[in-house]
Amino acid sequence: MSLLKKFRQWRDKLRFQRNFKRFYFMPSGRPEDFKFAKLKHLVISKMDGKLGDSQVITAFIHNLKMQLPELQITVICTDNVAAIYRDVLGLQTIVICKKAQPEAVKQAIGGSGLFTKQPCDALLTTEPNFRPRDLCLNFLLQPQYLIGIEERSGSVNINLKSRSFGRHISEYFEDLLTLVGLKVLDRSYLPIFNQEQQAWAEGLFDKQCLGIAPYGASTHRHLSDACILELLRFIVDVTNLKPALLFNPSAELLKSCREICGERLLEKPKDTSAQEFAALIAACGAIVSVDSAPVHLANGSRTPAFCIYSGHDPEGIKRWGPAPFAKECSIFYKQGTAIEHLNFADFKSALFDFLASKFENGSQPLMRKEK
Repeated sequence: MSLLKKFRQWRDKLRFQRNFKRFYFMPSGRPEDFKFAKLKHLVISKMDGKLGDSQVITAFIHNLKMQLPELQITVICTDNVAAIYRDVLGLQTIVICKKAQPEAVKQAIGGSGLFTKQPCDALLTTEPNFRPRDLCLNFLLQPQYLIGIEERSGSVNINLKSRSFGRHISEYFEDLLTLVGLKVLDRSYLPIFNQEQQAWAEGLFDKQCLGIAPYGASTHRHLSDACILELLRFIVDVTNLKPALLFNPSAELLKSCREICGERLLEKPKDTSAQEFAALIAACGAIVSVDSAPVHLANGSRTPAFCIYSGHDPEGIKRWGPAPFAKECSIFYKQGTAIEHLNFADFKSALFDFLASKFENGSQPLMRKEK
């Protein structure tokens, strides 16, 4: 382990301990007494603004609303995902928290005036490692029940991870429903785009497009430029598909992409909303992705996905990979190899098999014989 990594771990541990004391609160509810039917106000924290998590949780909220329509559900989130909860799921109370610092959380909670009228009975979060903002939110809301997968703070009294370890994140939420006697009426994710956004996306991409999403949240989850260019050469040489960039590359990389693909290359507009991005994925015939968010969005529209993961965390692939119902997806990882160190040759054969299974269409095949 490098000295820099050791320093960061020490710094994060010290920061956590300081804020844990500052925002100390332990929910008092007993897990055996927890029932959604007894709750008046459930708060869901999505302050991290993660698009993939927001897609996954649509099934849980949809099931909850169908069975407990009187339950008030409030979502605390960032601007980029607010429309999903408001327009797609029809939630009436959305609190926007624009920054991650505790002071911003205090302003958002205090400024809403919502929680003085209707206190929070239960707080649900998918944050695996509590940060100062999460500790602050728990302290401000003081729920009876804190539901999540975090273990370090000891404040999560309904721990979904301990109950469903080794399962997919969507199954954590299904377990939560059955824990309190509710049914899983529909496992499917809800598409997060509307008809207007769908029409816009279908004007740019079509089912002969192969969407390319080669960048994850960190540089360790990025395919190298060389690997991306080899992937594009393969698409141009071996298929009749149109490569559709679902990311915004550097000017230098984009120039190389255009040189390889010519007029067949399609590009995502630079300023697209979360819902427009989901609609673009749905418009494609399939996607190749190294990031969990595009995969979850593809699951929402049942778009086939070739999913590339790091070979360092097989358990993480199980938890954050394609939904169990998404049989149209294929998973690839190379044991012990990070995404940034993959060569195109590592997954070329697996990708060809995936594309051949998705794009063969009789007299006009979209796949050519592999060279």
